[in-house]
Amino acid sequence: MKRSFSFATGRYFAFLIYFAICSAFLSPQAGDAQISSDWLGIFQYDYYGGRTRGGSAIAVSYRLSLDDNAAARLEVTGYQSDQSYICDVSEEGTRLDIRFHSYKNGDLVNQYGVSQYKPGEVLFAIVAEHKNGRAQFITFWQGMIPDPALPRKGVYFIKRQ
Repeated sequence: MKRSFSFATGRYFAFLIYFAICSAFLSPQAGDAQISSDWLGIFQYDYYGGRTRGGSAIAVSYRLSLDDNAAARLEVTGYQSDQSYICDVSEEGTRLDIRFHSYKNGDLVNQYGVSQYKPGEVLFAIVAEHKNGRAQFITFWQGMIPDPALPRKGVYFIKRQ
């Protein structure tokens, strides 16, 4: 069966191609959103899980860097940990959601080829509470959990800068 394409069909395909190209350039990327200046800076959580049988410290540092374009870098380093993540950030009121975008190299799998997180998955959320003129940051662990024995909600991250 022979198919013929009319001028209208060609225009339709041209429109679809144009729409796809525009969508690719206009779709949100990591860091496209804006967050309030109160969140800008470096947040750090230092986890201490005791010692191994051999006496080595089980310590892991979580360092979250937020810039004015809502781009976030999360570095997890320490005992059996050395990962860098690029995260998307969304703010709603006093809550900041930290979502997995990719690993530092742009891949969606870690160095072992394992996909730990899905793009857009909330790793954790931080809620700012102000008491007596001081900010306190309450963390709600979601996709990323440092230790299953820890409460999912608590004061973990401290703003360093």
